[in-house]
Amino acid sequence: MRQRALLSMLESLNPEAIVFEPREWFDTAIVGLLDKPDDRWRSMRKSGHWVVVYSFDLAVEALLKSGDQDDIDSVAEHVYTNSMGGWYGPNTPTWVEDIESGLERMLVQ
Repeated sequence: MRQRALLSMLESLNPEAIVFEPREWFDTAIVGLLDKPDDRWRSMRKSGHWVVVYSFDLAVEALLKSGDQDDIDSVAEHVYTNSMGGWYGPNTPTWVEDIESGLERMLVQ
């Protein structure tokens, strides 16, 4: 599984990196790793500090598949408010909202 390989790499690059729970949902939304994310927290991040990149779309999809919630608007709000919207220090993951454009942006960096 691609996510396992990424998490294994992350363990050696930044063992303090934050990985969201519950892992059975959020691990499926991991799409990459970055050492200089271009997100709203970029002024607070140091270059060379590796973090997880999550797909908002995949996280919402995983939560919907879990069956805990079935309203996409509620799920999207939950993911945004409780995960994507928070700064948890320099190990805070970054997010892409559209997997296709997000992957293209990661490949360019």
